[in-house]
Amino acid sequence: MSLREKNIVVDIAFNNWALNDTENQRWTKEWIERRMEIFMSFTAKSLENQTNQDFTALVQYDDHTEHLVKKAMRKYKRLPSNIKMIPHSELKMQFENHVRDAKFGYFVRLDSDDLYHETFIQQLHDFQDSENINVVINQKGYVYDAIQDRLATVSFKSPPFYTLIYKTEDFLNGFRYEMKGHRSIIEMPHHILNNRNYTIIVHAQNTSTTFKEKYEKGMIQDTSEKNRVLNEFLGEGRDRLNVLGKFMNKLS
Repeated sequence: MSLREKNIVVDIAFNNWALNDTENQRWTKEWIERRMEIFMSFTAKSLENQTNQDFTALVQYDDHTEHLVKKAMRKYKRLPSNIKMIPHSELKMQFENHVRDAKFGYFVRLDSDDLYHETFIQQLHDFQDSENINVVINQKGYVYDAIQDRLATVSFKSPPFYTLIYKTEDFLNGFRYEMKGHRSIIEMPHHILNNRNYTIIVHAQNTSTTFKEKYEKGMIQDTSEKNRVLNEFLGEGRDRLNVLGKFMNKLS
């Protein structure tokens, strides 16, 4: 059987990991319901809006919260078959199953509250230098304040929006790159995509001030331009953004 050139897997941590969550709030009913609303309204829509659907997204939840996660999911329409909610204990097996029929595995990192541009998966399929490159990096993007409906451009040298490339044979044999967080990826053999390919979502009141202070210079003032950008990440269903903004404002 001949192998495909590449298989693309989007790796998303739902509540099995969270920065600075020392009290494990991400395992509570309230946190899970809140994050499910964000994921379904933003991240899932971004994935569903990809012009090329030849990828698999694996959204991992902590195993012992399965009943809460599944209950929260019942409020929403069923996800497409290529977006899978799985217990974290299955991740290694799922990774291996989804790349073993290809020469290369592309592992896309994405947080459960952020977005990729509608053409991003197509850009990865178009990329031709899998043999020599370990990581594809997105330095340019946007930040969107869902509460106050503000959009700004951003750029980071070594951001958490990257795709690791493995030779499938090496990956199945247990080889992994040595990394020290996303700030180290720029030191790996890399390729930088020049498009603005990601959007960071600000969805709590305690981060909106940070948005204003850090990103004011890059603010997009033209409403039609802001809507055009958001439509390229989320499709035409942008009316849900204001609903989510009010929802998050109430809970923050």
